[in-house]
Parts: sequence; structure tokens; C-alpha cells
Amino acid sequence: MLMVIFGAGASYDSDPSNQPTRSGAKDPNRPPLANELFDDRPQFRTELARFPQCAPLVPRLRHPPAGVTIEQVLEQHRDESDSPVNPDRERVKQLAAVQFYLQAAIERCSTAWDASTNGITNYATLLDDIRHFGNRCPTLVTFNYDLLLEGALRRLTGWVPDNIGQYVDGGPGTLVKLRGSVDWGRVVYGMQPDTQGDPDQIATGLIQNAAALELTEDYRLVHTRSPVEQDGTQMLFPAIAIPFQNKTRFACPPEHIQALTRRLEQTTHVLVIGWRALDRTFSALLRRHLPTQPKMQIICGPADGEAVQTALRQAGVRAEIQILERTFSSYVLSRAGHEFLAEAGRVG
Repeated sequence: MLMVIFGAGASYDSDPSNQPTRSGAKDPNRPPLANELFDDRPQFRTELARFPQCAPLVPRLRHPPAGVTIEQVLEQHRDESDSPVNPDRERVKQLAAVQFYLQAAIERCSTAWDASTNGITNYATLLDDIRHFGNRCPTLVTFNYDLLLEGALRRLTGWVPDNIGQYVDGGPGTLVKLRGSVDWGRVVYGMQPDTQGDPDQIATGLIQNAAALELTEDYRLVHTRSPVEQDGTQMLFPAIAIPFQNKTRFACPPEHIQALTRRLEQTTHVLVIGWRALDRTFSALLRRHLPTQPKMQIICGPADGEAVQTALRQAGVRAEIQILERTFSSYVLSRAGHEFLAEAGRVG
């Protein structure tokens, strides 16, 4: 059985006609890598203005010290928010605002990117190759908040989920979004929605009361940019996991993790695209539930392969690893993965 793991690098290089350049010029609509989540882009500035509570964190997130990742910077703020000695309750509000910001900024960015590609993406071509080689029900795991993978599935298969459960049951495969999604929300326990209120004012109220909110494990699809469910029955908080390095909390229903665990135990081939293997919580799942020595093909940029392999080894993941130092576009356009996908299809 085939599993594909998508990291931020997959969405970043998802348009083969508009690949990232080495010149330093950046497309303002390109889905960001982790270290670009708070870039000074026009549309990002617009969303930051809506959630000013996270503004004090932005300078450090834009300019982390040499050798420090944005995940580590965010984790430092998280540690300060729940320090057993001197907890900073204002940090709780700031990090809640970050979740609202990420939901809004990535939704805006990925919508523009999807419109510009008109659905012609590496995601669509890879999924078609997976189908072609007989992998009828792959497991797709993504760390991306955007909807580009769902868009490719929709265009290829007509799949449009009516509820969160259909991501892992009854679709063309099993799709697990470990860090949540721009169109997901978690029901806030005990809060009556204000269906007449301004969405930004409602969001501000949730941010100000973040420390006291009780978020349930009831996940709903969000069809608007409002914190109120479309039918007006529930108050929703963004189902977006802030990217910490060591203390990652998944932002998907427990049922999705259970489905993922079952699928991991049957997996024989793992394709990794644009994931740096820094999420230790997920790496622990791989260590515990992958069969011994599955075949793993890692697609990454030049000089990144060793770092990814080392991170997996240090996490205790045992696999027969092949590193292809290619971009997502190069991998798809060159058909470099066809032998691997064909073998997975024969085994599955």
C-alpha cells in the first residue's frame, strides 16, 4: 500500500509553469514555506491588520537568529505562555491570533494560487500517475493548511466532502491533514454564536478569551471566513496547528489519527515530497506503526536529502530510503517516480 507525505515544499512548487526561481524574486501568491509564513507580502499585511494581537511576535518570526527555525521561535513563545513558574496569559491571546492569521492568510494565498494555475498542478499529475499504476486507495498525509490537494482530487475524481469524516471514509483515498485546514473549525464548547455580529469582532472576542475557551474534538467544515458555522448553530475556532517543532499537536479529529495508524500498518511504500521530517510527533507515529523496512522515496532539494534522512534515523524510523534530489516539478515532469509507483501498485 502506498502512502504519500506532503510538506510545505510540495505546495510551494506545485505549479510546473511557475517554478520557484533562484533570483530571489518571489510570487506574492506562492504558497509559503514555513519560514515565509509571516513574510511582508501585501495580502499577508492585510490579514495581520485584522489580527493585531499577534503583531508583537512578527519581528522575531520574520527575522529569527541564524540557525533557528520559525518552529523553534513559535515554540519559545508557547513555552512562555504556559510556563509553570510565570505563565504569560497575553502570549495565549497572541498565539490564538496567530491561528486566525494563518487560516486567513493561507486561504487567501492558496485561493489566488489555485485560480492562477486553473488546476494544472503537480498534485493533479502525481495523483493521476498513482491511479495509472494501480494504487487505487492511497493514503495521503499533508502538513499543508491549503486546499490544493483537495482541489486536485476534486477535479480528478469529483470528490467533494460533505463532512470531516469523508476525508478518511468513502473517498478516493484516505486524506489526513495533520495540521488542520483553512476550511476546518473546532466547535467551541458552551458558546452561543452571534449570527448577526461582525466576523472580525467575533474573532477578536474569541482571541481575547482564548485562555478560557474549551475546544471540543468536534470538527466542522467552514464555508465562509466567519467563526460562526454556516447554519448558525456553532461557534468555531480555527482548526490550525501552529507549527511547533517538539510539541506539535495535531489539528484533526482523533478518528483521522486512528485511520492513519491502521493505514500505516499496511504501508509498504512511502513517498515523501517537500517534508523536512522535523515534526517529531508524526515521526514517532511512523516509528511505532510502519512495518519493518518499507521502501521510502524522498523528494527534496539539493543538499537537503541527508538532513531529512538523518532526522528520520534519529526518530527511529527504519526504512529502505532512496533520496532523489529533485524539485516536485522535476520529479513529476521527468517521470522519475514511475518505477517506484508501479512497484507500489503491484504490491498493493
